[in-house]
Amino acid sequence: DGNGEDIQGSKGQVLFTHTATKDCLSWLTSTSDDAADSIPKMLFDSGYDVFLACRRGTQFSRSHETFDLDTKEGLADYFDYNTSSVGEEDIGAFIDLINTTVTDEAKFTCSGAVQIVAHSLGTGEVLAGLAGDATLADKVNFVTNLAPCAVPTYLNNGAETEEDSESS
Repeated sequence: DGNGEDIQGSKGQVLFTHTATKDCLSWLTSTSDDAADSIPKMLFDSGYDVFLACRRGTQFSRSHETFDLDTKEGLADYFDYNTSSVGEEDIGAFIDLINTTVTDEAKFTCSGAVQIVAHSLGTGEVLAGLAGDATLADKVNFVTNLAPCAVPTYLNNGAETEEDSESS
């Protein structure tokens, strides 16, 4: 903090989720200016506890508590997931791990609510988790969705589409 005091964690926890084609390192290396710090680094330096989620199958997430990845069946089960299941299972697990880690350190008084910054597919996973797990909303303080991954098939702002015209 400029006075030599450790302030890490005093401002809360932030979870970053990544897009489908990257891993958590993309949050640290994706700046347009090589001299500029990444958003997670800036938040850490400002006193936040920063956590980087790694989706199943990335180089940093090649283990599992219940699936044996040394077997064909275990690998099949490990990779049998979609946006909804990641949201409902993995996002909640990330948040529980964050809260357990912060509580175990017992250095700071934390609300237990995590702020989430999600990118692309990560936005869909976070939203699926919030929609599918009623208890998850109590654990999340704020969500920032960057480049949300969605196809607004049924949203036309009330405008008549060509298909609507043909059917009337």
